[in-house]
Amino acid sequence: MKAVDKFGGWLLNTRAGMIFALIILISGTGIFISKASKSVTINASEFACVQAEPWGISTRCTAYARVR
Repeated sequence: MKAVDKFGGWLLNTRAGMIFALIILISGTGIFISKASKSVTINASEFACVQAEPWGISTRCTAYARVR
């Protein structure tokens, strides 16, 4: 427990500790953002499929166009 107290004190009381903690925080945030979902949901009444490709025994749309 003493080692944890010393490490916490180093993080909070020294400039190097604060920079180290900031780097860890920014790295964690970057990893979280990079793992975030990169998909969207579109409504069939607003978009129509204009190009499709085979996908297993079905097809999937690769390009959509807005219905006007």
